[in-house]
Amino acid sequence: MIRASKYKTKLLSCKQQISVATHNVRTIRLESKQQELAHNCKTQKIKVLGIVDHKIVHDEPVLFKNTESHILITTSAWRNINNSASGGVGLMIDKSIKSSLSYVKPWNKRIFIAQFNGNPVVTIIVHYSPVEGSNEAEEHYENLSTAISEVPKHNLLLIVGDFNAHQGKDAGKYTFHDKSNENGNLMKDLVQANDLIVTNTYFQKKQGKLWSFISDMSGHKSQIDFILINKKWKNSVKNCEAYNTFSSMGSDHRVLTAKIKLSLRKCCSPPSKQNYDWSILKDTGISNLCKTGIKHFAVRMKVLQKHTLT
Repeated sequence: MIRASKYKTKLLSCKQQISVATHNVRTIRLESKQQELAHNCKTQKIKVLGIVDHKIVHDEPVLFKNTESHILITTSAWRNINNSASGGVGLMIDKSIKSSLSYVKPWNKRIFIAQFNGNPVVTIIVHYSPVEGSNEAEEHYENLSTAISEVPKHNLLLIVGDFNAHQGKDAGKYTFHDKSNENGNLMKDLVQANDLIVTNTYFQKKQGKLWSFISDMSGHKSQIDFILINKKWKNSVKNCEAYNTFSSMGSDHRVLTAKIKLSLRKCCSPPSKQNYDWSILKDTGISNLCKTGIKHFAVRMKVLQKHTLT
């Protein structure tokens, strides 16, 4: 765990809306790519961007790097069997919220956790799921569930990244796919077990705003990038959709952005005591009417009791 700031500024508030996003960048090893990513975040006013598959290899557990307007925070990518850089997760945050970053923690090579100050405290988990059909997928989702279980229940929790999962109509109302794949079923179990909401299937959108990945080979579109939030704070998410603004990065993924504004539960005040004007019963006319009503009620009860006994 690396503590990033000793200051106690807040990330979220009830007055200001911020954008939290996720993007599979494919690679940002080049300095120019990192600057382009920061420029896109600045243009779209994205305060926090979860980064997946950056392919930056380094020796440090967590690397902090300044750009013009943002700070790039990464855990190292790994080497595949061909010794090529693969994977890597991290965050890019606006410098204006640097002081709200409490700590960062690499969970493993595919899962990265960051915590931001506030009331509630905000925990963001960035992860990169193995591809559909991988033998590592089930273990990865178990690790992700373990990481989620260690987050305090009061925290506003966001899980962002590339899930490599298709969510079918059985998993959400507004999904791009009709059926879930294997990773989709693992994701559905994760959501149900941890009481989460899939924000980009929570809002009714046109199909063009749902898909987040397009295959370079076939042009086939799919929805595999997601932003999840714990159900306790679902009303804080005002919108979530994918768009093409980051296309200059050259990735086959689109950026997925959620608009978040803190929504607190309103405390219900206890009902005020009702004061009755009993003096009206001193009126002899009303008093006689009440007595007559009571007598009629007593007669009716006796008749009902007689019928019940017979």
